[in-house]
This record gives sequence, structure tokens and C-alpha cells, in this order.
Amino acid sequence: MVIDLEQISALARRGRIDIIRTLRQYPDRNFSINELAKVSRIPVMTCWRAVRELTGLDLLKVRKIANSSIVALNITPELMRLLRQISDSDPHRYAALMFARQIGRLPGIVEARLFGRVAKGDHTPESEADIAVIYEHIKISQEDASAHADRIAKEVESLTGTRISPHLVRKDHLDQGRGFAAELRDKESLWRRAD
Repeated sequence: MVIDLEQISALARRGRIDIIRTLRQYPDRNFSINELAKVSRIPVMTCWRAVRELTGLDLLKVRKIANSSIVALNITPELMRLLRQISDSDPHRYAALMFARQIGRLPGIVEARLFGRVAKGDHTPESEADIAVIYEHIKISQEDASAHADRIAKEVESLTGTRISPHLVRKDHLDQGRGFAAELRDKESLWRRAD
């Protein structure tokens, strides 16, 4: 695959990934540039510049409806290959990473692993992100870990619009490869406590 450095450079600039992520999260919604800026949480002028630049690179398409410019992704196989390489462009992976970093601040949490449809890459905008939260039962109780995981999942959903489904797994069960823990052996680690 040929990597388009101009596209990669454009996506690295402020607000570009936020716009792509928003358009991927709401594929059936018509966004004016002002609405896109609001939902993406970027300044309107940044959004205008980004849309103009990304349209010039064939990543977005803009059509006029009345007095508004309506923005959409220009879905091509090349764009989808490019976005698969940039995890922040996927709203589900972005939300999963946000959750993993926040849950990792708790004592007793050892790791967060992504599994399910999002991990496979065959999710839809309505899919939830399944995350295994691995904890040391000696340092944090299952009840406390569950309460914190649920609270953080709700916070992330309110910020991103993506539902997080945390699944608790004791570290000693993971080490022994029992039941559900055995299925997690080769799953992607979003966050891991440094020893």
C-alpha cells in the first residue's frame, strides 16, 4: 500500500481527526460546518479550514443544501485503509482508549484489553466497545472495581457518545487461563500497568 504523506500530515493537524471521528460516528447525519464544529468540539474557524483542506485531499466531500455546506466522508477503499492505521479516527477505539487510560489510574487495575466486534473491526456506529478490565483481587475488591468501571464507562459515553461495556477479570484467573479469561489471551492490550 502506498502511504500518502500529504494526507497523513493533514490528519495530524489540529481538529482533523476529531472531524473524521465525528463523521464516522454519525454516518447518516447531515452536518453543516457549524454543527460539525460543535459536535467535534473544535472552533468553527478550525473546522472551516480543516474541511477545505480535507476536501482538497479527497478525504471529505461537501455539497450545498440551501445556504449550508453539508460535509461527509468521501468513503473510498484508500480512505478506509488509511483510517484503519489511525486508531484515533475510529470513535469506538478512541472511546476504548479513553476508558482504558482512566481505569488504569485506579490501584489494583492491571490491564485493559479490547475484545468483541470493535477489536475485530467489524463494528457499526451502534456497537459498544467490550473491554476486559483485569484486576488484582487482593488490591481492589470486585465490587469496587465494578463500581469504578461502570462510572468511568458512563463518563466516557457522555463525552464520546460510544457505549463502553466493561467486563471484570481477576488477574489470577487470567494467569490460569480459566473460562472467559482463556479467550482474552491474544486480545489487544489498550493499557497495561508498568511493573
